[in-house]
Amino acid sequence: MSSATPTPPNEQTKLIDSRQQSFVSERTDVEAGNNTDASLVPLPPPPPTTAAAEEISNRSMVLRGLLAMGISAFGSAVMAALVKASAKNSFPSLEIVFFRSVVQLIGGCIGAMMAGVNPLGPPSSEKPNVRWWLTLRGFGGALGVACHFTGITMLPLSDASVFFSTVPIMTALIAYFVLGEPYTLVDQIISVLCVLGVVLISKPASIFSTLPIVGSYYNIADASVTGGLLGGEQEDKVTKIWGACFSLAGAFCAATAYIIIRRIGKGVHYTVQVVHLGLHLTLVSVVAMYFSGQAVKIPTAFSEWAMLLSVGLTSVFLQMFLTVGLQLAPAGPATLVRNLDVVFSYIFSIVLFNEIPDFIGILGSILVVGCSLSLSLIRKARR
Repeated sequence: MSSATPTPPNEQTKLIDSRQQSFVSERTDVEAGNNTDASLVPLPPPPPTTAAAEEISNRSMVLRGLLAMGISAFGSAVMAALVKASAKNSFPSLEIVFFRSVVQLIGGCIGAMMAGVNPLGPPSSEKPNVRWWLTLRGFGGALGVACHFTGITMLPLSDASVFFSTVPIMTALIAYFVLGEPYTLVDQIISVLCVLGVVLISKPASIFSTLPIVGSYYNIADASVTGGLLGGEQEDKVTKIWGACFSLAGAFCAATAYIIIRRIGKGVHYTVQVVHLGLHLTLVSVVAMYFSGQAVKIPTAFSEWAMLLSVGLTSVFLQMFLTVGLQLAPAGPATLVRNLDVVFSYIFSIVLFNEIPDFIGILGSILVVGCSLSLSLIRKARR
């Protein structure tokens, strides 16, 4: 029986080299587009490198953060519109604050339990004095919300939102006096322009008494000059000044709360701060209702209950999206998107409440929002 003659080792090596060269040649032809054999399939593109994949992931994260900030801005404007609608249904401002605080407190506790954190914050053994800072943050934020809601009930929606947007200006001033942070000449000029914008919006009678139409809001329904939320043929200047004072006081209290948040740092879960704000807001609203003598109106219709409860629900969700947005998006673009709440408030003011501001009011709003946004971006760039 005959057997096949084995191939010598040298010839085997030559055969393998020949096949490898043929494979490499075919692959080169395929990649270069010179393939004439239809049976050969082009090779897939190489996978992205680690750096490219990381860049794609970062872009997606930033986009999700900016989307969250946009939702937060829209939610803030919706909440303000619900507050004003509730006030037009004869609900006093402090009662609206109370409903928001209760819903926020319940929502914050549920969120803290789902996150597995203590709703009152970490104990002193882990973070000394942090609960005292959380208490101060809660009271500061509570006073800010109460003043802001009161301002909304006394002012056109767009004006109240613009006044409250002065929080960055207030924060810079507090940081200068309390923390010793720099307050440069540019910061001072921006602040003065912001104050000018506030004057143009509030229009004190001592300055604008010779301009009877300035500061009025035109009602789309009957094309007559009205006082916006206040009604009547002539706007109540005194009420508007008080409303401006409440809104600016709310911005100051909110700025104080932001300074305290910086002192607390990032080691406290955001749901804990939601709980503290809801808890102290409940206390502040109850005490303020008792001493102010505001009459309490019990909701009777389903629409009234839905309106008041929606104020609290929107406040919980907007704070959640705000926190997520600040965590994912860079500070500069996030601040730009967050200020869209003023734009949304202007739209709601015109479409829902038939208020069209005059030219001077629009100019003042542009000054206030532009100055607040500019100072916020400048200070973030310094850090």
